Amino acid sequence: MTKNEITDSDLRHMLRKAPSAPPSPWFTRKVLNRLPDKKKRLASTIEFSVYVIGIIISSIYIIGYMKGLMSNEATNLDIAILYGLVALLISMMYLLFSPFVYQRSASRATRHQ
Repeated sequence: MTKNEITDSDLRHMLRKAPSAPPSPWFTRKVLNRLPDKKKRLASTIEFSVYVIGIIISSIYIIGYMKGLMSNEATNLDIAILYGLVALLISMMYLLFSPFVYQRSASRATRHQ
């Protein structure tokens, strides 16, 4: 090791001696206000549209499939297909709405700091 190299323990020791910044509840808000606005991307609009179309198509297909099951006797394969379609519909709905939920909860967290 040469004289110019600083080990982790030396660095940790120097940082402990450094003065800490005064606590300020406005620091996070000031930093976030200086950030540029998010630009709406074309890809997010296309993704949103695909999810909405997928949800509509899945819902129509599930309703049609349910009508067919009610008029005939359902087999285990029919029930498995129905559960798969419902799971697909729920996952598409989650993917569609989760960005809004997480964005809203993140903005609440920064507001309360």
